[in-house]
Amino acid sequence: MTDNHTKKKAAIVVCFPSQARFFLIKHLEVLSENYDVSLILNYRDYKDNLDFVPNNVSVINIPIVRSINLFSDFYVMGTLLRLFKINKYHLVFSVSPKAGLLSMISAYFAKTPHRIHYFTGQVWATKKGLLRILLKKMDRLTSIFSTNIFIDSKSQKKYLI
Repeated sequence: MTDNHTKKKAAIVVCFPSQARFFLIKHLEVLSENYDVSLILNYRDYKDNLDFVPNNVSVINIPIVRSINLFSDFYVMGTLLRLFKINKYHLVFSVSPKAGLLSMISAYFAKTPHRIHYFTGQVWATKKGLLRILLKKMDRLTSIFSTNIFIDSKSQKKYLI
């Protein structure tokens, strides 16, 4: 293991704390052994406790919202882009449709070499009409800007394909 001054940097991006609590506790622990890890999420709009975050992981509040909000989404994407460029992350890992879309696009333009998105479900699966088409296109963009994609099951992979 290297010391903190020579560790590469990794960012994990989710919309809100419970996503990290349910899906990423072990990821945070393991990644933080070899990376300087930042957990990026909207913790001001949610009352979840952040006591699950390991002490050696920094937490950065960015107001990512789940719903489509063009003004907010462009603001968040610009904020992420600046953050990714300044910190020169080696890896950006995202979970959730909105966090994935905004962080994968921003990381791409920040020239982050490893951009990983973890699909855990599709919001569009229960939608109809133009909203369904839009949400599917957003997932497609997330995939295009990612270097790697993780999927939580074989059935999920088959469904996405």
